[in-house]
Amino acid sequence: MPTFEGAAGGIVMMLRGVNAMEIVTSIKARVDEINTQGLLPNGLQVVPFYNHTDLVDAALWTVTIVLLEGVLLVVIILFVFMGDVRSSLIVVATLIITPLITFIVMNDQGISANLMSQGGLAIAIALMVDSTVVVENVHHRLGHCEDTMKAKIHTIVGAVSEVG
Repeated sequence: MPTFEGAAGGIVMMLRGVNAMEIVTSIKARVDEINTQGLLPNGLQVVPFYNHTDLVDAALWTVTIVLLEGVLLVVIILFVFMGDVRSSLIVVATLIITPLITFIVMNDQGISANLMSQGGLAIAIALMVDSTVVVENVHHRLGHCEDTMKAKIHTIVGAVSEVG
């Protein structure tokens, strides 16, 4: 009986909006099932030659670490430069609660925490810090100003300019 050597290739393509890890996991399970049950003739096997899950996992891990390092760095800088524990704790609480709520909503809506969503969250955290610091500075300076509308407006403009 003659032996034949050869190879055939196939590409798995995902649709937009699906969870890549779920797809890859189900494909791996199906390939294992095909290979173990001998569903291909003459002992043929399906052998993946490129699997990018390691790359995706490494990228997600890197973004997660950078996100955590960024939050930690912001917390340290806020404590050092603001000099006020109460004000710093307000910003820190915002940095902890907002991503927590974000991930709860994402989970509820079936949205995966992929590379794009984590990158977007990193950018959003920077914006949250900026706005929280502005609000805290306005609140702090309003506590020390006169009770007239003109004085309050002048104080708010000064506080925003100071942070800017």
